[in-house]
Amino acid sequence: MNNRINNIIAVLTCMIVLLVASTTNTVVMATAQVNKNCTLPNECLMSLTNPQSPLGKQHCQELVNPGGFDSAYWKDRGWKYTNPPWKNGTCNRTEFNYVNKHIEDLDGFSGVQFWIFGIQV
Repeated sequence: MNNRINNIIAVLTCMIVLLVASTTNTVVMATAQVNKNCTLPNECLMSLTNPQSPLGKQHCQELVNPGGFDSAYWKDRGWKYTNPPWKNGTCNRTEFNYVNKHIEDLDGFSGVQFWIFGIQV
C-alpha cells in the first residue's frame, strides 16, 4: 500500500509542477519546452548539481523517460536514478534558462531524452 501511495504522490507532484509551469509561462525557450506528458512516476526526473555554488554555476539535469517504471530504459538503466538528489519533476525553465546539453534517444532508447540546463546571467 505504501508504494501505491508514494506513486500517487509522485504523479500528483509531477502534475502540480506541470500546472504551475503552464499557468505561469515558465517555458522560456522553444527548444526546451516542459514535457507535459509526465503522468507516471519516474517519467520525468530532475536533479540539481552544485546547489550551493555561486549564481551561474548551478545546473539542472532532467530525464524524460516515457513509460516511467514500465519503460525499457528504466528496466535497464533505472539504477542510475534511484538515489537523491534525483526526484520526480522537471527543471525550472525560468531559473535554468540555458540549454547546455540535450540528448535524444538516450543510450539508444527511443523517446528518452536527457537535458542539462544552466543559468545564463
